[in-house]
Amino acid sequence: MTSFRRLLASSAVSNLGDGLRLTALPLLAASLTRDPTAIAAITAVIWLPWLIFGVVGGAVVDRVNRVRLIVAVQLARLVVIGGLAVLVWTDNATMLVIYAVAFAIGLGELLADTTMQTILPAIVPRDELERANGQLYATQTVANDFVGPPAGSIMFASVNAAPFALNALTWGASAVLLAGLPGGQLAPAGTARASFRQDVVAGARYLFGHPMLRALLIWSVFVNAALTAFGSIYVLFALEVLRLDEAAYGILAAAAGIGGVAGTLVAGRLARRIGRSRLVQLGSVVTGGSAVAVGLLDSPIVVTALLFLITASAGAVIIVLVALRQSIVPGVLLGRVIATTRTFGYGAIPLGALLGGWLAANFGLAAPFFLGGAVVIVAGLLIGRWLSPAAIDAARAAADVHSAG
Repeated sequence: MTSFRRLLASSAVSNLGDGLRLTALPLLAASLTRDPTAIAAITAVIWLPWLIFGVVGGAVVDRVNRVRLIVAVQLARLVVIGGLAVLVWTDNATMLVIYAVAFAIGLGELLADTTMQTILPAIVPRDELERANGQLYATQTVANDFVGPPAGSIMFASVNAAPFALNALTWGASAVLLAGLPGGQLAPAGTARASFRQDVVAGARYLFGHPMLRALLIWSVFVNAALTAFGSIYVLFALEVLRLDEAAYGILAAAAGIGGVAGTLVAGRLARRIGRSRLVQLGSVVTGGSAVAVGLLDSPIVVTALLFLITASAGAVIIVLVALRQSIVPGVLLGRVIATTRTFGYGAIPLGALLGGWLAANFGLAAPFFLGGAVVIVAGLLIGRWLSPAAIDAARAAADVHSAG
């Protein structure tokens, strides 16, 4: 098995577990409370570690053996979610327990995701990054959004501890697959550094001093907050507005996953055909416009179609921008730049989740869809102006010079 295929298989099995938990955790919370703010707070807590530890996590990834790190993270998450399964089975789970588990999972996600992003450019040529990212994200989407969610909701409805127990097993399998990667080959370069603090500062200085990376950072802050504003209360929207039961909620989430797969697989081809700038702008308009339309409707069939459009267009945009970031950052700085970007971008997710919960509680469950959709449209139209072919070529050339130096 090649290194990329091993990475792909590990991601698939890990994200299958994530998909099981994606529906099971909010359903567990909804069995304890129907308070929109309390439900939305779960999403906020999962993403809170990025706001607190993101920059530090990136420096860690750039200093240690990346394969050993991600294996250790997967095993630690196995212990955490396995403990939750036991508490659910014995009917001892509380909202406080859910928040604690969510925070631990989020901290593990910070290290695992950052490490995965840095490993990929080490085993895939630059001109293949969009294709490789597309395959990786498509696999993740199938497992995380298509297969996992309906299975998780059905399993929860039958034996509420089952999806969490299976999630633990998937993380164990992922760790075994990752352990087979060539650790020496993937160890980060540039290990002789003066101090941990200087590592952090160097990564932040490169990010904020780079016009295109800085624009991508600002975009990620607004878009992540906007998408989470309505995503964090979607379980309540499905149960109360669309009048779906627990099993049907998982099926609806899976239908949205189909769109994500389609978008990630065609992203590279579309970018080459119509250009990155136009794809990002068009995809943002489709994503945001569809979200606004969801807030106006209560038909499960029509909403399912709109969710397909949201995830397909958003997936295509994300693939293009992720591959772009990987190609314009020197490898020795990649962990820190990714983590610092996500510190702000993912740090906006808890704020977006809390805003979505507040809007839903005070103005109705449709309000987060209206505001979030509008923000996505504006942010996409603005960021697209930075992505001309000449600007991208210049940024890649600068990265090559930095790496050679």
